[in-house]
Amino acid sequence: MPINEQTLESFLSGNLSVLDEIIGTDAAELKNILNSATISGMQTSEILNQVSVASSASGQRAILNTRLNTYSRVATNTMMKDAPADTKYVYVGPIDDRTRLECLDYASEGPLTEAQIIENGWAASLVDGGGINCRHKWEIASDEGIKLFEGKQAQQVIKNKQGNITSLSMAGKHSRLKDATKWAETNVAKKVDFSKTDVGVANLINKQLKELQKKGIIIDEIIPTKKTNDFFSVQANYLTIGGTQTNILQSIKFKYSANKAGSIRDMNETIERLNKKGIIKNVTQEGIMKHEYGHIIDYINPVDNFTLPSNVLNNLIIDKFDMYQGHHLEILRKQSQTSGTYILANTEEQFAEMYRLWKENKLIEEFEFVGDFFNSLRGS
Repeated sequence: MPINEQTLESFLSGNLSVLDEIIGTDAAELKNILNSATISGMQTSEILNQVSVASSASGQRAILNTRLNTYSRVATNTMMKDAPADTKYVYVGPIDDRTRLECLDYASEGPLTEAQIIENGWAASLVDGGGINCRHKWEIASDEGIKLFEGKQAQQVIKNKQGNITSLSMAGKHSRLKDATKWAETNVAKKVDFSKTDVGVANLINKQLKELQKKGIIIDEIIPTKKTNDFFSVQANYLTIGGTQTNILQSIKFKYSANKAGSIRDMNETIERLNKKGIIKNVTQEGIMKHEYGHIIDYINPVDNFTLPSNVLNNLIIDKFDMYQGHHLEILRKQSQTSGTYILANTEEQFAEMYRLWKENKLIEEFEFVGDFFNSLRGS
């Protein structure tokens, strides 16, 4: 006779201790064994027979606990299909220091219909909860279900953790895209869209741009772009004040490519291709971000209506070497042997690449003088 939910609950609560005596292979193999079976048709004796070759008691308990709880959730999810569409459910289970952030989110929402759970992007939780060894599930919001519900406590735990999530020291350290976005919206930009990337790229952006926050510089938007020639980019607009020659920053948009930097893996593959083509040379993820930060420094320090620091730097280079026409390009090519062709593209790219090399202590001797120039600029 196949296992029903009541049998599973009884087995889970009273018989898991037998696993402490089982000897065999490791928990990873046990996971493969259990995942290969269709648990809804498995009998208790079959479960014990299949796990009897496993060794780690803690691994056995965690994985079997996961599979049994998953079956319990499947049973509830199956009943959802036959229940009225307006039936509401609450996410129940213990709320403590072990509770995952995802489970805190689910629990803090209160009663939701199945459609609302799915609309929130939480469909996986209907079967998997918060993941391996999860102690939570969706339960009908009946009198009995509400007794098990700890939504208010979950809200309080989230509130207590918010300070850590948005603190400046958390830049680049988040494990969830939601938290990385919250950090950026709180500290760096007025509008943030990390929906086209993963938390790895979001952390990379945040880690570098936290320097802007420390200097009181705000970016209007961090947004994805589908332009094929973009990797990361910065776009800036300015507002002239009165009749003076002073410009202030009106808007900076920091863009990342949804195609080339959609994930850390995509980014690494693109960096490898660019390195092989000689467009960049020995540039890391952090280096690319320093280059883009260099563009920001350029854009937030306009000399007048028509002149950016990048133009000033180019003139300094020409004056430094007392160059006749075209000669300074030969000097730049010498530096470009360590920085790639970006340094030859135009004055703005030259500035950003010089800034990166300066930050990484990679300027060749001829260009060490530009450090004093960068030091004089706001935000550098």
